[in-house]
Amino acid sequence: MRVIGWTQIMETIHFVDEGADGADYLRETRKIESLYGIPDTFSYLYEYWTFEIYVVLMQEARFTIGMALMAVIGVVLFITVSLQMTFIVVSVVLLVVLYLVGICYYWGLYMNVVLTLNMSFCLGVAVDYSTHIAHTYLIVKAPPHLKSKMEQRRYKARLSIS
Repeated sequence: MRVIGWTQIMETIHFVDEGADGADYLRETRKIESLYGIPDTFSYLYEYWTFEIYVVLMQEARFTIGMALMAVIGVVLFITVSLQMTFIVVSVVLLVVLYLVGICYYWGLYMNVVLTLNMSFCLGVAVDYSTHIAHTYLIVKAPPHLKSKMEQRRYKARLSIS
């Protein structure tokens, strides 16, 4: 067992503000505890709750968005029974996510709990609206006086968006 002094511990710990620094602080604290701490024990500090969010946030956000997209594919395919419409709806949802990530980058926003919840809400709204539009497009019947396919598609598109 290796013994270290208080000054060596304090040199490895950074006093933090939030966010990425807090996640680094928590990782360093866990590393020190695993090397020099008593087995099967851990330290506790109220701020660790906040730091823990930043340790797992990106991994959890990627997993959640991936699982949500898989659910979207399944549900939209079940509702529309059309591979083409499913592809269009999933493409729209992916474009919304890409747009949101781009906006966050250009506005200088950092991933946090509030932003992740808002992105999840936006994802749900994008799925809801685009699925309703796609479903309406599929079930609307064009009137018989429209002879060309182009006229029928325009009619169905106009009606489904309205």
